[in-house]
Amino acid sequence: MKKLLLISLLCLALPLSACGKAAPAAPAQTAAEPTAAEEAPAPADAAPAQAAAAEDGSDESAQQAALGELLGWMRDYVTIGTAGSSLRAAAAAAELLDWADGCTLDAAGVAAAYEAWVPTMNPDIPADFAEQLGAVDFSVRMLTGEDTEQAAMLLADAGCEDCGYPWDEHALSVTEALMQAAGLR
Repeated sequence: MKKLLLISLLCLALPLSACGKAAPAAPAQTAAEPTAAEEAPAPADAAPAQAAAAEDGSDESAQQAALGELLGWMRDYVTIGTAGSSLRAAAAAAELLDWADGCTLDAAGVAAAYEAWVPTMNPDIPADFAEQLGAVDFSVRMLTGEDTEQAAMLLADAGCEDCGYPWDEHALSVTEALMQAAGLR
C-alpha cells in the first residue's frame, strides 16, 4: 500500500517538474563583441586593420546589426505580467549591458540602430515593446544601482551569474541612449 501511494505521488509530481520552459538563446555574439577567450590584447600589427575597419563603418554596421538582433530577441523573450517576467527582464538587461559594455556606438548610432529595427519588429507578440523595454530598463537600474547584493541575487535568480557584472559607466550610458531613442526618457 505504501509503495502504491509513493508511486502515485511520484506520478503526480512528474508533470509538475516539466512545467519549466527553456529560455531561447540570446543572439550569438558578433565579431564586434569579443568572447572571454578573445579579450586578450591584439597584436601590434592588428591595430591598423582595426582602424581601417572603424573608418569604413563596418564596425558600426556590425554593432548596429547586433543591437537589432538583441532587440528582436528581447521582443520574443521578455514577457509582461506573467510568472517569471521580472527574471526574464533581468536576463535581458544583463544581455543588453554586456552588449553595451563592448559597444563603440555613440547616441546617434544607437538611435539609428533602434529606428532601423522598429519596422522589423515582430507584430505577433501582443505586448507593447515599450512595456517590454520598460521592464528591461527597470532591471538595468536595479543591476547598476548601489545595492550590489541585490543585483547579485537578481542575476543569480535569473541564471546570469556568468555575465559581465559589474558594468561600468560606459555600458550604462549606451543603455541610456537606447532608452532615449525608444522614448522612455
